[in-house]
Amino acid sequence: MSVNRSDLIAHLRRTRFSPGDASGARRDAQSIARFLKDRYGAEVWGIGSLFEELRSFRKGSDIDLVAKGIPADRFFEVLVEVEDQTPFAVDLIPWEDASDLIREIALASGVRL
Repeated sequence: MSVNRSDLIAHLRRTRFSPGDASGARRDAQSIARFLKDRYGAEVWGIGSLFEELRSFRKGSDIDLVAKGIPADRFFEVLVEVEDQTPFAVDLIPWEDASDLIREIALASGVRL
């Protein structure tokens, strides 16, 4: 199968470089954070392109959340519950397993949700 170069470039522009629904993703992130707080008593920070002013949330971007207090033995169950709440991909990062860099980013420039 041969791919036309101009078709490929047009596809990449539409998908990789087109803006995503940042307002919808922020609403979903807030809703997910409320769920995690109410159900598990978690503290939640938003990081990544959705929450950084100088970066663009693009089509195909995900919601990056750092959550402190999610029971480790229920993480995958919680992840499924979270993913069911939004059409966006979610990168849920447990604080307890996060690298020092991710923790620093959450505390320094993350958005407390």
